[in-house]
Amino acid sequence: ELKGGLDVKVFKAERSHKELLDTPKPYKEYLKTHIPMLEDLVSFYHNVDGKTKKRVLSCIFEEKIHFKDGKAAATKYTPSIEILLNAIKGLEGIQKKQETISDLLFTLAPESGLEPETL
Repeated sequence: ELKGGLDVKVFKAERSHKELLDTPKPYKEYLKTHIPMLEDLVSFYHNVDGKTKKRVLSCIFEEKIHFKDGKAAATKYTPSIEILLNAIKGLEGIQKKQETISDLLFTLAPESGLEPETL
């Protein structure tokens, strides 16, 4: 009787788990349709109408863009774009260190209890 009750509970849990996996996820559809557009935003911008171009620019710039002598004056970005730009600047400062074989020696060799010598 105890095993039968547990089997019913396991069956119900597996069925609800399967239902959860089968339900469509709105964020997956959003990512599938919008991320490719973001990867090539310039082409997207060139191929859309004026209303959509205005919406794209309003997502990037907080104020209207003013031109002076054919050049854009100082523009203020939206907070989300500011965060992205600051993150990019921070990442550009980090140089990748190339891993060498000597870096791996201490992780591959068994511990001997001795401290490694410094050169």
